[in-house]
Formats: sequence, C-alpha cells, structure tokens
Amino acid sequence: MDINIENCFAYIQANADKLGKAKGEIIRLEAKVKATKAALMEASDSSSVAMKEADSLKALSYLEVVKELADMTAEETKLGIMIKAAFQKVETHRAIMYLQRQEMRNLN
Repeated sequence: MDINIENCFAYIQANADKLGKAKGEIIRLEAKVKATKAALMEASDSSSVAMKEADSLKALSYLEVVKELADMTAEETKLGIMIKAAFQKVETHRAIMYLQRQEMRNLN
C-alpha cells in the first residue's frame, strides 16, 4: 500500500481554509433562514401565527435560502470527510512505518 504523505498534507492544507469558510457560511445561512422566515411571517396577511408560519415555509424565497443552506452543509460535510480521510491515511502510514521498524528490530 503506497501512501503519499505529501499529497495528504497538501490536501489538508489546501482544504482546511475551505472547510472553515464553509462552516462560517453555514452559520450565516442559518441566520438568513431565520431572518427570511421572520420577514415572511411579518409580511403575511394571515391572522393566526400558525398560518403565518405555514405561509412563510412555502414561500419561494424561504425555500431558496433553505436550499442554499442544504448545499453548503453538503459541501462542508464532504470537505470534513475528505480531510478526515487524509488524516487517516497519514495515521495508516505512521502505523505501517512503525510496524516495519519493529520487524527490522526483530530480524536483528
């Protein structure tokens, strides 16, 4: 099993900033979802709070913001998993190197 440690570290370095920005964008979008819902409820002509909420939840602008949030969450999850996989490759490489050193000691 050939593991290119340099590629793993390069991937982690290249994508760590993207992961951080994605996490920040998720926080921003969560606030935008709440603000959009509140604005839509305020603008609703319905008399009850439940109907105002129902109106806001089916509004196109609300659904668009929710889709943005879902897409960013998917991107953040993908980046997180790929970075964890790169870390796992590094750990696997370290374990293999340790076992090889142990084997060499045992042969001597």
